[in-house]
Amino acid sequence: MTDFIETIIVLALRREAAFTELRKCSAETGRLKIELDAARERRKKPLIAELEAAHSVAREQERKQRGSLIKILLAERTLGARALTDALAVAASKWRALLSTNDTLHVAVPPSGASPGMKLDVSALRELVRDEMFRLGAEPAVNGNADGTPRSLPGAHCSAIHLSRNPEAVVPLAEKLGVANEKIREALAS
Repeated sequence: MTDFIETIIVLALRREAAFTELRKCSAETGRLKIELDAARERRKKPLIAELEAAHSVAREQERKQRGSLIKILLAERTLGARALTDALAVAASKWRALLSTNDTLHVAVPPSGASPGMKLDVSALRELVRDEMFRLGAEPAVNGNADGTPRSLPGAHCSAIHLSRNPEAVVPLAEKLGVANEKIREALAS
C-alpha cells in the first residue's frame, strides 16, 4: 500500500510539473505566433524567417510536453483502475459475506421473534447498498435525479427521492442495519 501511495504522489507531482511546462510552452508558442503575424503584416522578411523557425521549435516543444503529460495521465488512469478493481473485489467479498450472514439470521430468528422488515431480504439489502453507494459516490443532480449525475459511482441510486440532491443526508448503511438489528434484539427480549 505504501508503494501505491508513493506512486500516486510521484505521478501527481509529475503531472503538476508537466502541466506547468505545457502552460509555459503554450504561452511561448502563442507569443511567437502573435509576433510572427505582426511581422508578416509589416512584411519584414528576415524577421519572418527567424520567427517561423522559433515558432516551429516552440510548437515541437509543446507537442513533446503534451505527450509527456498524456503519458503521466495514462499511468494515473491505469493505477486508478487497478485500485478500483481491488476495492471492488473487496466490496464483492464483503457483499457475499453480508448475504451469508443475513441468510443465517433468517434461519436463526424464529418467525415469532421478528416482525416484517426486521429481517431484511436480499432485495432490501440491495436497496440499502445502492443507497450507501449513492451516499458515498454520488454527485447530486440539479434536477433531483435519483441516480445523481453521469459522474456518480455506477450503480449508486437513492431510494428516497427527497434526498437525491443531498447524498450526505442519506443514513449510512451500518446505521440502517443497526436499527433493524436493535428491533430484532428488542423483539427477542420481550
